[in-house]
Amino acid sequence: MTSDLEVHIMRTAQFTRVSCDVLCIGGSGAAASAAFMAAQKGMSVALVSKGKAGRSGNAMMVGGGFGVDGYSARHILGEAQADERYTPQALFEKVVKASFFLSDQALAEQFVTEAPLMTKQFLEWSRAAGQNFPFVKSGLYAVSGSSVGKTIQQGIKSAVGCKVYDDVMVLELLTDCGRVAGALGLDIYTGDYIVFEAKCVVLATGGFQPHTLKNTISEMSGDGMAMALRAGARLADMEFLLYIPTAVQPPYLRGSILPYLFTIPVFMPLSFKVIDRTGKTLEIPAPFDDVAGSNKLKKLIYSYFWSTGSTCDTMNGNLFFDYSMHTDEQINQAFDFFTEHYSRWHKKGYYNGVDLAGVRELLLRERRLEFALGNEYSNGGVVINERMQTDLEGLFAAGETTSGLFGALRAGDGLTEMLAHGYRAGLEAAAFAAGAARPGNLSAQAEKIVAELESVFERPVEEMRVPILAARLRSLADSGLNVVRDEQKIRCALDGVREIRRELGQVGIASKSRRCNLDYLGWLELRNLSVLTEAALLAAGQRRESRGSHIRADYPGVDNHHYLCRLTAKLEDGRLTQGRIRPRAGRLPLPDRDYTSVADYLADIL
Repeated sequence: MTSDLEVHIMRTAQFTRVSCDVLCIGGSGAAASAAFMAAQKGMSVALVSKGKAGRSGNAMMVGGGFGVDGYSARHILGEAQADERYTPQALFEKVVKASFFLSDQALAEQFVTEAPLMTKQFLEWSRAAGQNFPFVKSGLYAVSGSSVGKTIQQGIKSAVGCKVYDDVMVLELLTDCGRVAGALGLDIYTGDYIVFEAKCVVLATGGFQPHTLKNTISEMSGDGMAMALRAGARLADMEFLLYIPTAVQPPYLRGSILPYLFTIPVFMPLSFKVIDRTGKTLEIPAPFDDVAGSNKLKKLIYSYFWSTGSTCDTMNGNLFFDYSMHTDEQINQAFDFFTEHYSRWHKKGYYNGVDLAGVRELLLRERRLEFALGNEYSNGGVVINERMQTDLEGLFAAGETTSGLFGALRAGDGLTEMLAHGYRAGLEAAAFAAGAARPGNLSAQAEKIVAELESVFERPVEEMRVPILAARLRSLADSGLNVVRDEQKIRCALDGVREIRRELGQVGIASKSRRCNLDYLGWLELRNLSVLTEAALLAAGQRRESRGSHIRADYPGVDNHHYLCRLTAKLEDGRLTQGRIRPRAGRLPLPDRDYTSVADYLADIL
């Protein structure tokens, strides 16, 4: 037996067994917030992270800011200079309208109401960790990824009764009498399997990013989404992937979000024009050119006009910021300003390890910087309600692992989403655990899963097969899930991804050791990412319209009469099946008019 604040560990011949009240899977903001809130309610908590908790996941890529509405910033967070005219109602409407009305309005209510509460706690962690998040406007705090990571680490330390398991990849969810009651994990460095037994589970493993170019420090293989899918949960909104200006050249800068930060005058006060590889200038017309760079809608505006305006593949380069209108002095002054701003969190003259002097020299010499529209975020994920409950008893989910809040376009901050979701998931999981019995021994179930997975070691080996399949998957995603899509490319990519999934069932791995076996880990990740990419392509093919970040060249209009719905995916007998969910309305009625294009809709809500 365990006490309320004790995680019990028992070693058997095959597994290490860990017993707790609440199991939180993930190592970033949503998992940390959920673990903290559950621990506050007296629960024993195990937090399992594929990397180092607080030092892995996409929160480490944060480069701009995060925030809440101005009224809450002033009255809950104590920011006297906040503009209280920016109300929770205004933020709610912004989220729902920017979602193209696919947002679950009950989830949007939860977001605007509870995000300030957890943000207040997050700021307390930041001060305890010695981090500085200056308040800059309305409800916005300026941050950087390293400081966010240190703050998350502080939050985890503050969760009394929480035991952390770093460098453990969770492979599958485990059930007991129809309830999700644990998970099977693999210690990456020792190769040992761990059976986590819990009264309930919170999934907070982040999103999925199937493309070649993405803004991340990890593979973003969507492990939590895929596990939930295999356990019987539904996914939704998988076709909606967000893209932002991302560095392509020089090679040491590839994947950096610096180009996106360069579009925001409050960070980089240097104007630019955009040209493609053919020399064509890509204009953003009025009224879209007046939208502030810090407004999340600007991300879609960039993607829409730069991609539809060019014949080049904007997802893999071919776009350039042109600074030829500026003098050396103007470029140097702007870089000095940018460097000074980020020196709060980074070594002076650097950003996330990148020497800004080299970027400055490049711009002074060539007067341009190549970039692409790289994958930043996935709106799709596990279907939840406003209590963070999934379709499965005992399973909660939070953060980018989920769907339903942002619909077709993320208008709020990803970090704020993590905090709001984690806050509610932790409280709901604690309440569930307080009335739940401990599961029985899950080792037999885990043994069956291990036997199935380890069949990969018994199959014939073909050298480098997993990396080759991974490269093929990325290429197929780049084509079928491009910023601008069409029927032929979607179908071709879908056929290719299904073939990859079949081939994964035949792949063998040379090394039979589980210890630091990168081929085995790569196979496990690709197994997850491939099924999610198939789900995204199925939804992209079914949605014969354009909406948010799903832009169809062959169906440019926003069709509210036929596609004002969330497309779902579920695994049945190993095959993905599709369904539809009507978005839940609330304060805002669902629209009944169609629009000729995404731009037409955006003009209507600006």
